[in-house]
Amino acid sequence: MNNGEHFKRRPGESHVKMASVAQLGSRKALVVGFSCRALAQSVRRSGMDPWVIDCCGDLDTLHIATRYSSIDSLDNCPLLTETIASWRSEGEFGGVFFAGGIERLPSIYLAPNVSRGSISFSRMRSWETWMRWALQSGMEFPETHSIAGLKSSGQMLPWTEGETDDTWLIKDHWQAGGLGVSRFNPVVGTRSFERGRDAGESSDRLLLQRRIEGEGVGVSFLSGKRGAIAIGGVNALPLHPHPWSDFIYRGSSGPMALEPQEWERLDNFAERVTQESGWLGVWNADFLRTADDRWVLLEINPRWSAGMELLDRNWKHSIAWHHHNVCGNVLEPLSWDEQKRLIFRERLQIDAPVRKEILYLAKHWRATERAITGMWERRWQIPFTSSEPCWVADIPKADTELAASYPLCSLFTRMDDGNESDDVVKNAKYWLENELEIPIGP
Repeated sequence: MNNGEHFKRRPGESHVKMASVAQLGSRKALVVGFSCRALAQSVRRSGMDPWVIDCCGDLDTLHIATRYSSIDSLDNCPLLTETIASWRSEGEFGGVFFAGGIERLPSIYLAPNVSRGSISFSRMRSWETWMRWALQSGMEFPETHSIAGLKSSGQMLPWTEGETDDTWLIKDHWQAGGLGVSRFNPVVGTRSFERGRDAGESSDRLLLQRRIEGEGVGVSFLSGKRGAIAIGGVNALPLHPHPWSDFIYRGSSGPMALEPQEWERLDNFAERVTQESGWLGVWNADFLRTADDRWVLLEINPRWSAGMELLDRNWKHSIAWHHHNVCGNVLEPLSWDEQKRLIFRERLQIDAPVRKEILYLAKHWRATERAITGMWERRWQIPFTSSEPCWVADIPKADTELAASYPLCSLFTRMDDGNESDDVVKNAKYWLENELEIPIGP
């Protein structure tokens, strides 16, 4: 990717015509995150024009964006500030949307998105408030300790004799997608914290959390000034070892069916979070659902999440549309009660779920024109118009250099039948590896 690369869609590259700045008006939407393809598609489907800043510059992101700029990092990046200021000089944004990676953004970028600015964001990202909200909502929260708190108070680290390195996890509060999660080995104990500090990881962002076994579930929510509601849930794909982390995000399947009492519990949880945080818009919470049907909250992310597009794909109104309306930028004159009824109806209309899997590279690879063309012909589009059994998204540009273990793309497959779906996944990977000659990892 080229740092600072700017991209304007050329005529004929999309079904939506390029509009002048004067025509955009309130339809101009800022979209920021590490990888913004799915969110930009939802924004485009809402009737708005996505002006995108991300770190990946995938081909399908460029295709959907009205304006695009690439940055190397979201961590206090001057280019990010300059690009936003430059784009604002051409007209104010009618909406602001965030994808993964905003955990590292200065709070100033969050102010247009929430009712109480950075204070609301801080509450949504505090593990102490997560724990309180979970317990007050009849859910559970794993035993958790701040590494900085343990060190400053001189407390002993909370393991007991006989516990293994599967008992506790270390989590970097600033990371996403499982990148900052690792097993904690009590034998090396404090030394591992010191090594982390030497490597530039501040202990005030590290958590020590007791590991709980269960099925990973991601639930999306919408918060407005007059209430909140659960939008839907997806199942996390089983974990698989990866050189970066054993807990790296592998993908999701959904939407998932939930019982009426589960919807009620999640709706009540959403109301509590919204009342105490003041958050407006979409957000996501990661849970574990145990074998005995206990719900354990792991974390809250006040942004678009990777599994949301599996909910978004067949809705009449996109999730970005709902987000935009509750944030006060009304696209259609709907009351909160009317908007909530729409969501109630659509979250229960679950057709055949779709599986989304992130494919990683087995070794270094330079994207060839032939491979990218083949992937582009199977690109994932919303709404569904293809009878193909699988689709590809997050497609790199030709000649892009990708390191070993780096994410290559997202693979989507229908889940009409369990065994048949497994065969489709195997055939799709065979096609990528053998016909397009891409070194897919395990």
